[in-house]
Amino acid sequence: MCNMIAITAAGVISLSTMGVALAEDPGTRDVLRLSEWALVDGEYRLSIHVENDQGLDGMTIPLSFGEPEDPILLDRVEWSERVADWEVTNASIDNKNKTVILGLISELTETRDNAELAASIEGNARIATLVFRISGEYRPSFTTFTTEYPTHELMFFYNEYVDGKPHVREFVPVFVVDSSEE
Repeated sequence: MCNMIAITAAGVISLSTMGVALAEDPGTRDVLRLSEWALVDGEYRLSIHVENDQGLDGMTIPLSFGEPEDPILLDRVEWSERVADWEVTNASIDNKNKTVILGLISELTETRDNAELAASIEGNARIATLVFRISGEYRPSFTTFTTEYPTHELMFFYNEYVDGKPHVREFVPVFVVDSSEE
């Protein structure tokens, strides 16, 4: 088993575990939710929420927001306070292909109590807001995708100890889009 975290020259984070089968989530199924689509001061804003019930140590979130010819641009990603102290929060925006890959790692070196994205009281935490510029009446549809190399796919990562040894568990969350405009 080989656990790997790589940051490429393009600034994209690759979180992967080679040769590790995905495990069943022992608790409540994790959810990645896109919601709260709103027009604010001429910018279209879409919130990204994570629902989980255990400490979360990393995420890879590849999202597509249209086709290359679509009249939409992703200006920026605004990270929430929920992940402000994480060691890595990276957004690789590709407006030509209408994709973004979000990579988050809570800690690279030592264990910190405040580094975990523990379930909030409601079981739902906003981790980021995507800020778009859109022409006309266009409304994007959002999907996840998988890249070949480096491999990026929708994945949540948890660190735990199994028989006294560190172990990384990967879970594919449920992907939900409920982005009706407010």
